[in-house]
Amino acid sequence: LHYFDWARLWLDDAFQNKVWNNESNLLQFLLDDWISKNEPGIGDGWHSYTLSLRIRNWIYLFKACPKLVTYKRLNSLWMQVCWLNTHQENCYGGNHLLENISTLIIASFHFENKYTENILKKSLIKLKKELKSQILEDGGHFERSAAYHFLILDRLIETSFFIRSNFGNIPSWLFTKIEKMINWAQLVILENNSLPRFNDSPGDLCGNPQEIIDFGLNLLGKKEFKGYGVRANISKLVNFENISKDISFRESRLLALEDTGWTIIRPVEGIEILFKCGIPCPNYLPAHVHSDLLSFDIYKNGQPLIAEVGTSTYDQIQNRSFERSSSAHNVLQLGIPKYKSNDSKLWIEPVEIWGKFRAAKKALPLFRDCGILENGNIWVKGSHSGFKRFGAIHERYLEVSKLNDQFYLFIVDKIETKRRLLYKKWWHLGPNYEDKLLHCLIKQINRDYKYDIYETYISKGFGKKIKRKTLCISGILIPGIHTLSTKIPIN
Repeated sequence: LHYFDWARLWLDDAFQNKVWNNESNLLQFLLDDWISKNEPGIGDGWHSYTLSLRIRNWIYLFKACPKLVTYKRLNSLWMQVCWLNTHQENCYGGNHLLENISTLIIASFHFENKYTENILKKSLIKLKKELKSQILEDGGHFERSAAYHFLILDRLIETSFFIRSNFGNIPSWLFTKIEKMINWAQLVILENNSLPRFNDSPGDLCGNPQEIIDFGLNLLGKKEFKGYGVRANISKLVNFENISKDISFRESRLLALEDTGWTIIRPVEGIEILFKCGIPCPNYLPAHVHSDLLSFDIYKNGQPLIAEVGTSTYDQIQNRSFERSSSAHNVLQLGIPKYKSNDSKLWIEPVEIWGKFRAAKKALPLFRDCGILENGNIWVKGSHSGFKRFGAIHERYLEVSKLNDQFYLFIVDKIETKRRLLYKKWWHLGPNYEDKLLHCLIKQINRDYKYDIYETYISKGFGKKIKRKTLCISGILIPGIHTLSTKIPIN
């Protein structure tokens, strides 16, 4: 409610349908009600992140609907801008700070005075510094979340349109970063316009992914923007001459994003396999990290065949803890039996998540490699340091092969341990494919191991859960080297 994103959605619909009067009276009431019920500096409405989103949405409302502008509302907006300027989230950094800076730049163009001139100068310097720190060499955002990457990209594109409209050009450092981020976005976007789910990446966090890419390509002068609403009107701030024709982006069968730590295999159209082995998050910013190293997801035509739980909440601590834990991902989990009973175990988290947005020790990759064999098979493998202090090393190897027009994924888990350990191997099945996959996986289970089938869920966004089945295979590992193999038909 404090974000006023719902008002922006109303604005998008109004632009598309050219209907402005139906809810404008309600909007006037809600603007005034917010002002009267939220005293300056008090409550969630004055949190810097909340301010950043609301300030932009109010600006867009006021520009599109001048009759909404009154002295009271404009004065409130100005107070919010001043408060945000002196309460930026330097303590958190990351996507929150980028939201703060982008909003201050946009707001500075709408209040013309010496104070906002100073805000603009300082904010541009700060934005350059933060982008240098936060955008990885491969173009990804350093929090390693696809949804937040697209959210930040969308914001930077909006900001750049305003900069170009007022100054006639975009600073080269900003243009280059946006170009790299768009390239990354084009590489990771999945079929059916969905996104990888590693770390916090709720399905409804950002706008339409392909529309954001097109919005950015329009800024770069590479593609006509055919969307509608606020983005379409922002894109009209700059008239491009000689805009190039729509472009298509070629994807390779094997994509290795070294800095992000993701590998994506696309053996044939319609099949996408994602593997994670890399730095999980910035050391000082674990807010959106999950314990999902060496996890993999499989998608068929954009729908999950095997996929982690995802993110459905930031609030409910029990669900939040589960969704960030190893057991919510397609990983091999190791545990230490307690001295007296195997029923009481310590399950090891390679990324020690706690609270809603915290993490303690964070495993690092020991190695990561991938390639294509002479016979056309595609492989990827990796290992991390999360089990070393417990006397164990886990290496995971994935290979995609084709036999008689059928593609198979081979998963080989190699565990070398100096002590007796317990293990669990998690398989979170897509809701549309669970029965066939369950039968295929269960018949491969060795008699020495046991398995359990759980009724779980997959998240499609905040508060949006779809029921599905999860298979958990468990067993005991004695000191030595162990190999666990599974073969999955994937098309």
